[in-house]
Amino acid sequence: MVFRVGGRERVKGGFDGGVTTTFDAVYHDIVPRERIVYAYEMHLDERKISVSLATLQIRPEGEGRTRLLVDEQGAFLDGYDDVGKREQGTRDLLEKIAASLRH
Repeated sequence: MVFRVGGRERVKGGFDGGVTTTFDAVYHDIVPRERIVYAYEMHLDERKISVSLATLQIRPEGEGRTRLLVDEQGAFLDGYDDVGKREQGTRDLLEKIAASLRH
């Protein structure tokens, strides 16, 4: 992961049954403590299933509190259309981040 404008992030992992997922992103805009914009492709094995643009906005909200706003536009390709799983996966990751910050 190279976290800078123009930097890239690549995460590859496997699931039960042997399916491999790949997240391949490039960072387009980073404003410290305000905003992160990145585009990414998702693959199942070698098949590209989607291309997305994500914007994370970070806003202070009272003493010691921060609100994270996530906006994502996605193009699901070649019959792959599972917005529900994508949303759930994002929610799971954000909940893990929140849990780690509470400890």
